[in-house]
Amino acid sequence: VNTDLLRSYLDGMSTTVLGLYNVMSGGAFAQATVFALGVQPYINSSIIIQLLTIAIPALERLARDGGEAGKKKIASITRYATVAIALLQGLGYYMLMRNYGILEQSGFGVALVIIVSFVAGSSFVMWLGEQVNEFGIGNGISIILFAGIVSRVPTMVSAARSYILTAENTGLAWLYMALLVLGMLLLIVLIVHVSAAERRIPVQYAKRQVGRKMYGGQASTLPMKVNMSGNQLPDVFMTHGWSVMRYKEYLLPLNDEPWAKDIVPGLFGSIMDADGKFYVLPNTNAMTGVLVQNGLLKELGLEIPKTVDEFMHCCQVAKDNGYVGVYVAGKDSRSPAYVLNLMAPSFLLNGADAAETGASLQDGSFDWTKWATVNQFLMDLKNKGYMNVDCATADTANQSETLVAKESLFIFQRTSVLIEAWDID
Repeated sequence: VNTDLLRSYLDGMSTTVLGLYNVMSGGAFAQATVFALGVQPYINSSIIIQLLTIAIPALERLARDGGEAGKKKIASITRYATVAIALLQGLGYYMLMRNYGILEQSGFGVALVIIVSFVAGSSFVMWLGEQVNEFGIGNGISIILFAGIVSRVPTMVSAARSYILTAENTGLAWLYMALLVLGMLLLIVLIVHVSAAERRIPVQYAKRQVGRKMYGGQASTLPMKVNMSGNQLPDVFMTHGWSVMRYKEYLLPLNDEPWAKDIVPGLFGSIMDADGKFYVLPNTNAMTGVLVQNGLLKELGLEIPKTVDEFMHCCQVAKDNGYVGVYVAGKDSRSPAYVLNLMAPSFLLNGADAAETGASLQDGSFDWTKWATVNQFLMDLKNKGYMNVDCATADTANQSETLVAKESLFIFQRTSVLIEAWDID
């Protein structure tokens, strides 16, 4: 490849998409290096797959209901699409260089080497970005893209210096450069401001009487990030929340529907208005709780535990018979949090002071030193050997698979993980 001729050609195309490709690749596109395609195939692939998850029902179900396993399949599809797009872009790059006489050699072997090299470079960049995501600070592709753009800064500074030194009006050149730098700084400030900006929505908590005491009634605010409200929140609030406030007189209450009697009473406070009417259909098909391997429970001659002591006894029997009592996927921080959250009521909302404790949780006066008993429960599971030894590195897929395979007795998770483990459509 005649890189001087290629660079000269791309300099003349700096205002086109080819110039953008060259900037985002850190100048590698103009030098026909192995990493000439950079992260562009992966970015294009990610956008295409995200759009297809809306257009194709099977992909939509996989992204919405697939959980951790679904995310892995979507990521795998994105990788294959990246390679396919890299092949097309590599072929287009080769044809461009051949048609404009930029190649010093030609032939099928030359074309194969060039295209395969571009695809290999793009695949390596994609792999490197995923490694940064998994073992580094995250946002691997964005960091690589940022590094490519920043790598051109010295060249830009050198070009600016040459422009100032060779300009007829040096003062005007300096003013132009100062305005350019000022504009870049203002752009950064604007981006940070929009990213950090938030709208505080006032929230008034209803008063609640427990015995002879009155709790609640405080006023607070709900912070809403601007960058969040540019994506999902408006749809959620306008469709299911504020629409009731705005169009309540036009909506039909659903209290008389046949299924209304089956709604869990705990949802009433969230879906009913002051008149006791509700206008939404609660969906509870993905509940979170303590999932039990009932087949293994029967094989061990046990029954579903109703108390903490009975639960610990079941774990001890499982351990004695070579099974895992409670499988925790510590790689996902939500997994140990599920254990704490689901067991907390057993420790904090039982006994004579349950009502008072519940009220203190609502009004913010709860004594959080009492939470130590919940933390101790999690530590007891680990110290007594009831928990899986790889709890720190296990993920959600391992958790659900061991339950299905009768290797563990309990998991604290959402019910949809079983669909992932059995690969149910």
